[in-house]
Amino acid sequence: MKSEIANKHDATFKEVFSQKRIAKNFIENNISKEALDIID
Repeated sequence: MKSEIANKHDATFKEVFSQKRIAKNFIENNISKEALDIID
């Protein structure tokens, strides 16, 4: 069963963050060093 994305924002987010390089870059540049140390 394929899940449908009802919201264009959700589709864009899913597409962008499915690309590991982009997701990694976003996370490293938008999450504090302290938080990254906890989740890394």
